[in-house]
Amino acid sequence: MVVRTALALHNRLVARRDPFVRSRRRAGFPLGGGSAIVGIVKSNPFGPIDRTRLHELERRLGTSLPDDYRDYLIAHNGGAPEARLFLPPGKSKPFTCLSHTMFGLHEADGQLDKVYGICLDYLPSSVVAFAEDTGGNLFCVTVRGKRRGKIYFWDHHRQALGDEEPTFENVNLLFVAESFREFLNGLRINE
Repeated sequence: MVVRTALALHNRLVARRDPFVRSRRRAGFPLGGGSAIVGIVKSNPFGPIDRTRLHELERRLGTSLPDDYRDYLIAHNGGAPEARLFLPPGKSKPFTCLSHTMFGLHEADGQLDKVYGICLDYLPSSVVAFAEDTGGNLFCVTVRGKRRGKIYFWDHHRQALGDEEPTFENVNLLFVAESFREFLNGLRINE
């Protein structure tokens, strides 16, 4: 009991210092009860985002990134939520577990812009992978069209495209959240 209380206090203190968590609190997103992100592990582990590189990516995409994801990327550039188990809305059991970092705009492994280029052979061009689970499957955000801002999960083991250009109709994308914020709200800490 004492350990849980100390952990809860630590998480609240971390959340107070975290600019993304503070912005979520101001925007009215829930932060308590294990239903939301409690902190970021190694925010900006590769340094702050290069705004020029962000603009180049958005020019390549032909649109800006959805605001909630863009704000997260600017604030944390490759950092990952402390909570890593993903629980989709309306479900009672976790779906999968995030790997240790999210993709960012930097020069280390997990470069968001390079991952996007690689994925063009497998995913529609309106889909940007922002994280992977421990099995190498991808979490993606849509950046254009009627699905803009929605989050999908791509299981690379179930891919059977052949020579077709990837579209939502022929790629195994599983809808998991209405927005990046809802995705973050679905993350839980493994207790």
